[in-house]
This record gives sequence, C-alpha cells and structure tokens, in this order.
Amino acid sequence: AENLKDSFALCDGKSIAGKHVTIVDDVWTTGATMQAMARVLKKAKPKSLSAIVIATADPRGLERVKRDAEIELDL
Repeated sequence: AENLKDSFALCDGKSIAGKHVTIVDDVWTTGATMQAMARVLKKAKPKSLSAIVIATADPRGLERVKRDAEIELDL
C-alpha cells in the first residue's frame, strides 16, 4: 500500500543474510504491512522468510492477498 512505502528499513542486511527470518504481526488486515516488510527483508537474502499472524480482520481477504501477493505466501 502507498501509505507503507518506505516505512521499513533494514539497518544491517548482513545480520540476516543466509538466516531463517520470521516476521510477527498481530493482526492481518490487508497484508500491506507484511508485504512491505518482506520486500525490505528479501533484499538481504535470508535463507527463508516466514510470517506468523495472530489474527485476521477478514479471513476472506487472505485469498485475495494470496492471489495478488508480491511475495510467496503459504496460507
């Protein structure tokens, strides 16, 4: 989403290069936060990038996000 553009930055990409990284988010609404974070983290070439979400605002939205995701999602 446009409102999250440039909202996240990685200070030291070397610190996660080749490592397993997990993003934790409390509520999945549109998926924009997760996608914005993943875009930044993927540039550092982690070995894997996973996500944990505690709750979703609208479970039907997950299918839309999975279809339109800029990142690979396993929902």
